[in-house]
Amino acid sequence: MVVGGFHGKILQVNLSRKNFSKVEIKDSEIRSFIGGTGLAASILYDYLTLDLNPLSPEAPLLFLTGPFTGTIVPLSSRYALAGKSPLTGLWGESTSGGYFPFFLKQTGYDGILIIGSLEKPTYLLVGEDGVEFRDASHLWGFSTYETMDAIKREVGGKVYVACIGPAGENLVKYSCVLNDNGRAAGRCGFGAVMGFKKLKAVAVYGSRKPPIAKIDDLKGHIDLALNEIKLNPFIHLIKEYSPAGYVSVGYGFGDTPAYYFSSTIFPMIKVSGRTLKLNYYVKDEPCAGCPIGCGKKILYGKNGIEYVDTVGYEALISPGLLCGIFSLDDIIKIHHLCNVYGLDIISTGVVLAFSIYLYKEGFLADKEFNGGIDYGDSGKIISLIEKIAKRVDIGDLLAEGVKNIGLR
Repeated sequence: MVVGGFHGKILQVNLSRKNFSKVEIKDSEIRSFIGGTGLAASILYDYLTLDLNPLSPEAPLLFLTGPFTGTIVPLSSRYALAGKSPLTGLWGESTSGGYFPFFLKQTGYDGILIIGSLEKPTYLLVGEDGVEFRDASHLWGFSTYETMDAIKREVGGKVYVACIGPAGENLVKYSCVLNDNGRAAGRCGFGAVMGFKKLKAVAVYGSRKPPIAKIDDLKGHIDLALNEIKLNPFIHLIKEYSPAGYVSVGYGFGDTPAYYFSSTIFPMIKVSGRTLKLNYYVKDEPCAGCPIGCGKKILYGKNGIEYVDTVGYEALISPGLLCGIFSLDDIIKIHHLCNVYGLDIISTGVVLAFSIYLYKEGFLADKEFNGGIDYGDSGKIISLIEKIAKRVDIGDLLAEGVKNIGLR
């Protein structure tokens, strides 16, 4: 009997051979490792050898759900993305929400294991009957938003897309995978893994619900969970202000860094979640089945950009405060550009702040930044994001990540 919450199988896709097969997940393995990143570690254990190059055809990439995903359990629309990180050369895992995880489970599979590589850009269309390999040559070079929109137009109906942008195509070591517009499996550089494989996107659709072992018992536990959610003060904070609400809380604890981790003193009121809400939020954008709605649609209305997706705690801190930027307009634009190019907002911000630090300490020259760079120089920081995504000039070095920059 299949464990409740699971279909008991994953789809294994071989890009090199352009074929796929259904692989059973043993009940004992599910019970031992539960799902998500735990089960991913078990499935990938034999693949991830010490000498495996993360940017090689042999490197696997696993999209995997957990036991609650695709069910009526609230806050459960998450998936794990796992493999060997091109940024660290070690085990890598990242997670994302939205609607893509819910419908990944609704394909009738618990996950998708991708191996091999392609000769030309391709995207996968995954449904209950398996995989269709579709040409993505016309999408190569597209932003993440353009890619998602184009695939939805091509396929039609309810299809949900996870994709890479130009940063992943150019193998930036901290490029990421985005889905449902602003949701990102941001960490560990899996955008570069997809870019190496010439896999532009994975699109999913379906309506096959996972089995539930004891539905009445589950409903009882859901009622208890929803009551706990209502009483939790931190959840009230992020429901009201998004995770950006933690900026002011962290400031009070001395837990919110600025100026490349050299200070915790800054004009907090300018970048607080409350200021963000009062000036920019227009509506909630919750993940599938989520009663909290920490995702927010932001009215920007500048530089030809009308709306952008949630600017959370990490976006305010990493490319914002760490770089000495306290203008919400500038932070929102930087955040949006990272989404457009498919860059991990955290690693990008840290790399940018590190480059400012290195310049001020004399390790990088004026010519690298067309006359130098300093904290708060949002114009040059914005130009660096494009250079990183396209690996142009100093961007080619910065695309390698903090450790490799330091080893230069």
